[in-house]
Amino acid sequence: MESLPFPPLPPPASHPSFPTLSMNLISANLRTKVHFSYSIFRRFSVSSLELTSTHELVRSRSCRKRNLLNGVGVRAKVSDDELKERWLASLSCPFSEIARKPTDGGEEPANNSGSEWVIGIDPDVSGALALLKNDESDCSAQVFDTPHVQVLVGKRTRKRLDAKSIVLLLQSIHAPLGTSAYIEQSIPFPRDGKQDDSREAASTLFPSLSSLLKRKKDHGRAEALLIAAYGKGLRLNSDMYHSKLDGL
Repeated sequence: MESLPFPPLPPPASHPSFPTLSMNLISANLRTKVHFSYSIFRRFSVSSLELTSTHELVRSRSCRKRNLLNGVGVRAKVSDDELKERWLASLSCPFSEIARKPTDGGEEPANNSGSEWVIGIDPDVSGALALLKNDESDCSAQVFDTPHVQVLVGKRTRKRLDAKSIVLLLQSIHAPLGTSAYIEQSIPFPRDGKQDDSREAASTLFPSLSSLLKRKKDHGRAEALLIAAYGKGLRLNSDMYHSKLDGL
């Protein structure tokens, strides 16, 4: 049997074989991927550190914000308590012990049943109190806005009548015994009347107070004056009223 001749193999140094070249490429790619993974890992680690510090910063800010909110809540609570105290104070009794105290002679003060003072009251929160009294030669008129106090209703503040201040106001005018007071009672609806007409009528009856009745929100003053005028028996002359309207 004859042996088949084979050609000699080339030297490995001058002509590298394919498996050797593939191993070199795989090794280079592996090193590149390893370096890339290391850079990603390092970048991720740095980002994690930065994220931690940022989280701490946000956490510290949220703590400060929480403290500020707590401070606002304390101030709001104090304000609510103050409103409640004012509301309770407005309901306290202001009468003094010297009211209707006997005189030195042991006699009660005379009841001035012939007093011609008249008080008209519009009991709304935006109402007023009017006083008509006879002077030596004429009938003078005064009007006072109804005192009110801010009251907490739910989460909002509302105006309510200040009963204590109203009593003090009545005491300050020193009305004699026998003074008549007239108060409005709206049946069935309190807003049926014309507010502008009431201001015009009150200005006609009391021209000296017309400067206090110019605004729309002064209708409470006008209502109180008209109520007092009714109690006093004053009547508005239709001719005067129409001439007043024609001059406007």
